[in-house]
Amino acid sequence: MSNRSITTEEPIGIPFEHLISRNRPDKADNKLYTGFYDFDKLTGGIPKVGLTVLGGRPAMGCTSLALNLARNMAIVFGIPTAYVSSQFNEEELADRIVNPITQIMGEKIEADGEEHSIYNLLSQRYSPLYLQLIISKSPKAFETYCEQLVERRGVRVIILDTAESMVYFAKFHDYDALGTLLHNIAVKLNICIIAVTHLSRTVEDRCGDHRPTLGDLKYGLDARSDMAMLLYRPEYYGFDIDEDGYDTRNMANITILKGKYCEIRMLFYKSCLYFTSAKYNTQEQLLRYALQNPNNSDTLLKDYTEHLKIANPNFPEIAFDSTTFEAMRKLNPEIVDLNNLFVQQTESPF
Repeated sequence: MSNRSITTEEPIGIPFEHLISRNRPDKADNKLYTGFYDFDKLTGGIPKVGLTVLGGRPAMGCTSLALNLARNMAIVFGIPTAYVSSQFNEEELADRIVNPITQIMGEKIEADGEEHSIYNLLSQRYSPLYLQLIISKSPKAFETYCEQLVERRGVRVIILDTAESMVYFAKFHDYDALGTLLHNIAVKLNICIIAVTHLSRTVEDRCGDHRPTLGDLKYGLDARSDMAMLLYRPEYYGFDIDEDGYDTRNMANITILKGKYCEIRMLFYKSCLYFTSAKYNTQEQLLRYALQNPNNSDTLLKDYTEHLKIANPNFPEIAFDSTTFEAMRKLNPEIVDLNNLFVQQTESPF
């Protein structure tokens, strides 16, 4: 018989009550808000640690949605965010982030009783948003690059657009390698990775309305993701009215197929690459408030957290501004009346 004694110093398992106290679903520390009211209300936000996948067919609007997410996280809530693209250089990314703000809100807004240029307000506000164009890297080099973003910039969110074009593999037969790599990096560095990816061509051959499914994700992203969001626009396939008679022009559906299953209706304006919630337009209010008050990201995050817990769609500090819809109507003359569309979608059963 062995004389080796069994010690109890090494931890075996973690007590359940400790996990419950640390990981309550209502804790703000476990959430990364998007600034889209309907999305945050239904899902609680994007997981703070892990792999989130945003999938859609080419030209569906995934890049625009990802840039909207990056802008809200960094500029509004002050979350250090890196947007890494294989398609656009840094200047192009900056233009695609700022231009929608100026088209929707105007080039000047009032702050401290005076009108200020949005560009000046953006330069004065500390916005931990880092943009970079990278060429395809090996898995090891890509992991090292992510580590440097975390260590040198304090990044908590890395958005990859598109993920499959950034990492090449020596063993192409390892079909699930990309999903495994990104998930492991996110867990190792304790960050959120949002991977933008193109869905397979089988969506185009599907009968009916061509809605995507989880199986349309490639490279193991379906199996290894903590949250999977699929973007679908009926207008993309020429559908102007849905089966219930609602106008689908400029409508976008985000279907959560991993995580908390739900479908979220949004509005997408192609002329300015701008996404907003179909029911309550809080994004423009959040951006305006953030620019007018450049040093209070923590207060804004706290107020928004409390705001999500109640049914009232308006912030106490921010009056609802209907000028957004006037600006959108000018940018989208094909829409007869955006206010009527807004009311229609508010009364929709979805």
